[in-house]
Amino acid sequence: MCGGLEHDDYDALAQHCLIVHRATGVGAGCVRMVMANNEPDFLLPLERFCGESLTDPVLHPAHLPRLNVAEGSRLAVHTQFRRRVGETESPVGIALNSDPSPNEQRTFPLLSLALFYASAAMMTFVQRQHVFVMIEPRLARRAITLKLPFVQTGNVVDYHGQRAPYYVSVQQVIDNVPEDMQGLYKFVHDSLNKT
Repeated sequence: MCGGLEHDDYDALAQHCLIVHRATGVGAGCVRMVMANNEPDFLLPLERFCGESLTDPVLHPAHLPRLNVAEGSRLAVHTQFRRRVGETESPVGIALNSDPSPNEQRTFPLLSLALFYASAAMMTFVQRQHVFVMIEPRLARRAITLKLPFVQTGNVVDYHGQRAPYYVSVQQVIDNVPEDMQGLYKFVHDSLNKT
């Protein structure tokens, strides 16, 4: 940790996205996408730290063209934006000590989805087709209910909690964006394309 921020050697090889709440300037959510490369000794973080959990013989970062592969990591939503007022059991939303407008309250639960869409959009800009993540199985199940086509590619291991490796095709994410979320994906894509 440096100044309260997590960092490692992979940051220099990654694309980063930070969603900032306009009214407060607070970083509401973030995600990092680490790009694989062709260096013979290079391993993505999940290969380096959880390689033994990768058991799928086909959907494995080492078995795909390295320049088409990335790893999503550090997807996080600031605690202030995780729970809606009165919904303390909700996995996303806003904190009870906030005083957001009704319109802001409706948009906060979309932060996690916007971060997933940001990941897909960033990968289209750098022509990466294959993404791997180490996430909690419950988060993967939630992502699947949001039409994000996560496929488990290995065993659950203890890595900052119980997590498993998952694969997702960037094109399948884009193809599966529900009609009522097309506007959100387009907004995220176009916003990132301007930077």
